[in-house]
Amino acid sequence: MITDIELDRALNALTVTMSDQRWDALDVRRAQGVVDGALGGERRLLVRETGEIASSGRNLVARLERSGDRWVARRELPAFGKLE
Repeated sequence: MITDIELDRALNALTVTMSDQRWDALDVRRAQGVVDGALGGERRLLVRETGEIASSGRNLVARLERSGDRWVARRELPAFGKLE
């Protein structure tokens, strides 16, 4: 399970890293490493080639996209407490 706070922390770490390092495109392997690191080394979110981010239960929780020279994560769900 993942909480809203953990999701926000992981998405923030990912978008800040991608933007600050000026990634031209999504590198799933690197992105997954950033997300896992933000969650204490646990794989509780999955980064997909499409830019979708899913919970470990495979529910879509966010999408990555470019906005000018920055990366943003658009949450696909409202605050939910915990999600499997």
